[in-house]
Amino acid sequence: MLDETTILPLLKDTENERTERTVSINATEKFGQAICAFANDIMNTGKPGYLFIGADNDGKPSGLHYNDDLQKDLAGICSEGNILPQPVMQVYKVTLPEGDIAVIEVQPSKLPPVRFRGRIWIRVGARKAIANEEEERILMERREFNTPNFESEPCLSATLDDLDLDIFRGTLLPAMVDEKEIKKDKRPIEVQLASLGLFYIPYNCPTNAGILLIGKNPTRFIPSASIQYVQFEGLTKSTKVLNEHLFKGNLLTELKNLDNFSEYTLQRKRPQLVTALRDKTFIGYPYKATRELLMNICQHRAYNGSNSPAHVYEYADRLEFDNTGNLYGKARPENFPMETDYRNPLISGVMRALGFVNRFGMGIGLVADELKENGNPPAEYILSEPSSFKVIVRSADPLSEQIRTNTEVSKTDLSGSRTNERTNPNKSIEDRLIEIVRVNSTISKTALAHELGIGRTKLYELLGTMTHRVRSTGGTRHVEWTVLED
Repeated sequence: MLDETTILPLLKDTENERTERTVSINATEKFGQAICAFANDIMNTGKPGYLFIGADNDGKPSGLHYNDDLQKDLAGICSEGNILPQPVMQVYKVTLPEGDIAVIEVQPSKLPPVRFRGRIWIRVGARKAIANEEEERILMERREFNTPNFESEPCLSATLDDLDLDIFRGTLLPAMVDEKEIKKDKRPIEVQLASLGLFYIPYNCPTNAGILLIGKNPTRFIPSASIQYVQFEGLTKSTKVLNEHLFKGNLLTELKNLDNFSEYTLQRKRPQLVTALRDKTFIGYPYKATRELLMNICQHRAYNGSNSPAHVYEYADRLEFDNTGNLYGKARPENFPMETDYRNPLISGVMRALGFVNRFGMGIGLVADELKENGNPPAEYILSEPSSFKVIVRSADPLSEQIRTNTEVSKTDLSGSRTNERTNPNKSIEDRLIEIVRVNSTISKTALAHELGIGRTKLYELLGTMTHRVRSTGGTRHVEWTVLED
């Protein structure tokens, strides 16, 4: 709080990011803008701002008489709901020989951006203005910095019993703490957990990081703490589901499972005979690339951004990794992937110590190198959604491209539009179907769809246009085909 001695230098100085003067006592709009700007503290001074009411441009008192009504009016500016979130401020008077000065002292907000009537006001030197996009981003990042990370917040509904202490003692602790220090440490288990950010002593409960990393049932407390994998037969979600799995255990368990999943499932190795004596193995997706993308889901996701799991969708020609939480901190679309930042530094540190993250900031480069070496197209990063981060990886297996092409061609054929036989490799998908059933007159419809590289729905649509050429009798599996033009 200022007094007669401390206010004089501020009154005599030129207006800056911490001071503003006005003679009027009724300029409530101007008052609100000033309070908002001081609370936002765009210059990050960390010091209070002062609105002096009853002082002219030169800092001379105008002869203001401060009374209770003025005190109430000024105090009400902040409480009337036009300034949100409400900043911390004081309203008081300083009496000088020439008259009173009403002072509104505003503390920098820990939860910027602060808005007055929905607008973010800032002050840079003597300039007061509405924040631009970059200035708003700076304020939003400051808010995240001042607010504890979600991972470090206490999980109030959980207890020590909700943590898997065997995993903690057997896996996490040895990775994070020197063996000699572990042997010497006789502190209670709660204190040991707290030293690694996994327990919150004041509330006697685990942190969210503790639940995520070593919780017995993480989704009970954090519904989004899971990754859903779904494999579709075709190119869209409307096609048949071939396989699905939900990874919903704690990270120390699921990181290993995801590692194995990348190596033994997502690679999609397919041998193909090249000569009578030699075959070639096609790898749809290189192990290290998919592993890195799965690790990124665990490391960078906004666990408090949604109740939905992260998603990994596998289609006939591509993988899609869809995670909650877009780029964080200093990482932005215009500098991605050169700049990196970490939404979950504690989880990132544990993953690094356990070997699931090799080098911070190098993951995107590793993915690019692995895809290039395997013959995949470059990964596609979708950064346009403010609350999600999506990556598309297209298969390197030539069969996937054939499936995609055939599906696109079949859509054209079935639409009734005329195709160009010179440019359309599917001289007709109908002719291929005829050739297949001539060779195998009892092939099932499921197998036939697979041979054609299309889904069951598309097969039925195709057959509906070919009633003049082919007929089937029997059920779905036991089918007898008759080519009518033979």
